[in-house]
Amino acid sequence: MVNTLITKLDLEPVLASHTGNRIFAQALQAAANGDDLLWLFGQYSHFNSVFGAGVATLAGEIARRQELFQDKNEKAQILAEQSIEVASQIFYAAVDEFACNHTHRSMAKKSLKETAAFYKLTDDKLNDLMPVTVLTRTFMDRVTEGYCPDRQSSESKVHQAIGFHLASEIVSDEEFNVLDRHMKTALPELTEHLRKNKAYTWIQVHTTVEAEHFDSALAGANSSFAYYSGTLSLERVKELILIGFAEYACLQTEFMNCLLESLTTPNRGPYNLSAKALTH
Repeated sequence: MVNTLITKLDLEPVLASHTGNRIFAQALQAAANGDDLLWLFGQYSHFNSVFGAGVATLAGEIARRQELFQDKNEKAQILAEQSIEVASQIFYAAVDEFACNHTHRSMAKKSLKETAAFYKLTDDKLNDLMPVTVLTRTFMDRVTEGYCPDRQSSESKVHQAIGFHLASEIVSDEEFNVLDRHMKTALPELTEHLRKNKAYTWIQVHTTVEAEHFDSALAGANSSFAYYSGTLSLERVKELILIGFAEYACLQTEFMNCLLESLTTPNRGPYNLSAKALTH
């Protein structure tokens, strides 16, 4: 019988081959000036802006699927459904994302604003540098799709989305630590400016909370096994979660590679916005 607990050993093959965060470090190194850095930060913050909504959507989708998650030891039907218990472990990450007066999106925008102030860039210059590019929008749409936004989503898609979320948390943990290390070593004056103006929180917070979110997501994935009452085998459920995990790791690597290419490919720099940008 399949081991119906997911452990880090199950995830290790994907994590060992994952190159996205190394590519992210290269992209940060390739940002040679303030314009480059603001463009990179802008696309990165756009990419991150859809995760909170994705997590909340997935939690809601799990919670409403009462038939999928039941306590088989509970004889009273009204007491048996456990979908909200599984969903709560996923929703844990959204609590931070939507924290009243301190949303992660507001933190990100404060970091961008103060970075622009440090480089003495005007609002018009920011509008030139930071519209969401066509490529970034494509990746944002793929993240949204990965989080199971369709109320008609199959049972299989729900499990795959759990794995997708699991990967987003563990990958983002290292991702923000890469950014934090780069800021402190390569851009100490900017880092100090952000700290003085209480604009470093977006980066600092994510060096710790993502690990906590991963632990909760892992507990959610494993409780989905404990209470699963659907039509799939447990072997297939575990396989789908791991497929979703690999899917996000691949997506993040592709996105980081696009950032690096935009900063390093001759005649295809980040400021060729006519071919790559969308208006809001």
